[in-house]
Amino acid sequence: MSTPAATSAAGFRPQLAAVAILGSAMVTFGVFLSGFVIAEPAPYEVFMAALIGLWFLFGLKISRSVAPLLALLILFMTGGILSLTVMSDLATAPMYMAVSGFLCLTSVFYAAIIEARHDRLKLIFDAWVAAGVITSLLGILGYFGAIPGAANFTLYDRAKGAFQDPNVFGPFLVAPSVYLMYRLLTERIATAPVKAIAILIMALGLFLSFSRAAWALYLFCACALVLVMLLKERTGAFRLKILVLALSGALLMVTALVIALQILQVADLFSNRTQLVQEYDGGHLGRF
Repeated sequence: MSTPAATSAAGFRPQLAAVAILGSAMVTFGVFLSGFVIAEPAPYEVFMAALIGLWFLFGLKISRSVAPLLALLILFMTGGILSLTVMSDLATAPMYMAVSGFLCLTSVFYAAIIEARHDRLKLIFDAWVAAGVITSLLGILGYFGAIPGAANFTLYDRAKGAFQDPNVFGPFLVAPSVYLMYRLLTERIATAPVKAIAILIMALGLFLSFSRAAWALYLFCACALVLVMLLKERTGAFRLKILVLALSGALLMVTALVIALQILQVADLFSNRTQLVQEYDGGHLGRF
């Protein structure tokens, strides 16, 4: 005969499962919102601040594995706040620290919830991919003036998608692109066309951002992924698959780049952005 406590626990499990599913769905939606940051505070920031607060009230667990990250970020924030005491101009510094604090909280939050349920990591990346593809399409269509209000998705003749700055838009697309590359290399070939199309859309969006740092990061991460996969997988057949897919992908990227450069607007800006030193880098009061 089961005890009342056991019966109560058994009856509570479906509720716990429902709460866990709802929590995962809310995290997935929050990550999707991260691809749309045209104005501040962005919907992502408001939503995630509320979600972290709710999760904390209902039992966010910080394990021994996550605690060092939290401690280091608290130390980082403490140093930043102390630095404010010696600044003569506090016009933008408090907002900078507030944003830094929010990013610290979200990093600890993501680490904690993923450790609790590892399957949330896939949900997070899938939402990131969906946001990346949609914001890339907005940036691409806006760049070529193919949609109403196209100017809202460009800045300085560069694609910025649903972001405030091309230099934020470009790097945002790197992680979901590399994630899809990994799945392309490790999953069935039958699903490859959809993944390849999504990768190409984000690659074109990233290219049209004309962010040199994003270009370099994308190239480095893609090469590092292929290298790690070649070192990790020991079977000759799998290594051959990786090499064939990687070379095919590289050839497709180069072909798409050549086609894009046939457009005069793209070619002119590409020529300008590939110069090592820009006017704002080395000119009077330039950053370097």
